[in-house]
Amino acid sequence: MKNFQIWEFDFNQQSDRGGMLIPEKEISQMVDLTNMSVCSITDLAVAEINDLNQKLKGWNPLSDEEDLREFLTDEGYKFGSIDFLNNSESPEEIVCFDFENKSFDDLSLFETYPWYQWHNGSNYKEEWAGESVTVTKVAVEDEKYLNLDEWDGNDWCTGGVKFYHETVYKVVELDGSKVDNMYMLCKWSQWQGDHETAKILTQDELDEYLEEIGYNKNEED
Repeated sequence: MKNFQIWEFDFNQQSDRGGMLIPEKEISQMVDLTNMSVCSITDLAVAEINDLNQKLKGWNPLSDEEDLREFLTDEGYKFGSIDFLNNSESPEEIVCFDFENKSFDDLSLFETYPWYQWHNGSNYKEEWAGESVTVTKVAVEDEKYLNLDEWDGNDWCTGGVKFYHETVYKVVELDGSKVDNMYMLCKWSQWQGDHETAKILTQDELDEYLEEIGYNKNEED
């Protein structure tokens, strides 16, 4: 079986193409630090965090890396490097300082979210499955059920649309439950910036769709 997740974003749930199709093995649990200013501090034990926050009460709020370095030095802490963290970080055990909340914490205790990174042809993009995303877990058969591409005289494509393709897989499990007569319709194009999408169809919905696009399933059998 092949395992996927379909991520449907609130702003795009009415799209005919469905949600973003992602191989489950490419999804990680990451700390979302987007729009946050957080520094990691090496060579400090997480056991020191309570003591650090207690001593911090006697100081004016720390506003930048220089303030943080001065605090640690004056309070007699030995530490390594201070580095601003990225928008997405693995939840590893390390002391960090949150400039918004003005406190020390252990990065491994931050809440994590499903995270996926992909290249759109120009740049890497990050996607998060937060509250505004509907996630559907899908397990399908290894081999495709249908390839909807047809030869247009020059290339293989679906619906006569150049560089556009569709395939269908038979669904074995949906959100962890075994199902019958369910299918995953996958759509993608070769144009830069496009990402493969998918939607789940019943047998009747698939038959109706194939009739709509004029596809004769028997020709492939």
